[in-house]
Amino acid sequence: MKGARWGAAIVVAWVFSAGACTTFYGLQPDTSSSSSTGAGGQVGAPDRGLLPKLDAAHLCSLVATCPALGASVVASAGLPLVEIDAGTENRNFSACVDWLTLPLAPVTGSSSPAPRLGFDALRAMIVCMAASTSCDDAERCALAEAVAPGDPRCTGGGTTCDAQGNLVDCVNGQVLHCKTDLFAPDSTCTKAQGVTACASGLCAQPEVNCDSGYLFGCAAAMEPKTSLDCAVFGLVCDASAADSALRGCYGAMGKSSCSMTARGAQTCFGTHARTCTGVVNAEIDCAAIGEACVTDAGTPGPARCKKADATCSPYDATSNVCSGTTISTCLDGSPASIDCAAIGLSCVPGVGGVSSHCG
Repeated sequence: MKGARWGAAIVVAWVFSAGACTTFYGLQPDTSSSSSTGAGGQVGAPDRGLLPKLDAAHLCSLVATCPALGASVVASAGLPLVEIDAGTENRNFSACVDWLTLPLAPVTGSSSPAPRLGFDALRAMIVCMAASTSCDDAERCALAEAVAPGDPRCTGGGTTCDAQGNLVDCVNGQVLHCKTDLFAPDSTCTKAQGVTACASGLCAQPEVNCDSGYLFGCAAAMEPKTSLDCAVFGLVCDASAADSALRGCYGAMGKSSCSMTARGAQTCFGTHARTCTGVVNAEIDCAAIGEACVTDAGTPGPARCKKADATCSPYDATSNVCSGTTISTCLDGSPASIDCAAIGLSCVPGVGGVSSHCG
């Protein structure tokens, strides 16, 4: 199986969203910040990860097999569960589990910077996906769905609003769920002045402003008033600049916009691991968890957080190796194995841009 072509070009200004959760193996995935035992019954990340290890393995098995899910996560929140390079998507199972179990939640009561702002919003989407047992269910949780080739919603092409108030943008290969926390509460798919967007009414005049953490804007009067929760991407909204062109979603390193030509690029920027979603550079501060941002020279690995005493990488030849139903991984710098049989799966050898994985 070749690496999938990137298909989630997010170009409609500030638009995305999450669906209702189902259950995972009959249990609700753990969402507390004080427990590390999840639906799979396995102790995973040290109480600050998005998911425990077995729940992460389940979600990463979906990422490995669902044609658009990894790209949807990148577009929705900038979490690099897959690597998108020059339009080609590579799916590394160990790297996927590593990101999902990395301690990204803020430390309660600490004055230290959070590794990743907007953790709760990100976790809500990820837990919803981990509770899914099919590609379609997992995609419904995404803030921005990447539309795979042949999707029946795009047989007619163009950009439309569906019956549920979602924006179906077949020009850029995405479905945006307007009625979620990513947008202002009253947002729905709106058409006006030749513009179709997830919006909360129409603008009386051109504007770019912040309100309650949302970035609001439109280019002309009577166009849809779009909104975006910057925190979903690990950023904050800043409209203090007199020049509206300088207002927007900001990270610790400054304004965090990125071009369509850089879509998917995953690089280090200081101590931050940055991922271009097509609209903004989502950020994770590796230094906030005592780690460095690195790119693995000589490997296909994108930017990631690495401990000073790490003994392995998800991109090592020893990672993603099947031994019966067990697969080798590298989690937060240490070798770890996952028994795929524990989540009802087997270990599937990798092909093309997809590594070996539980499947």
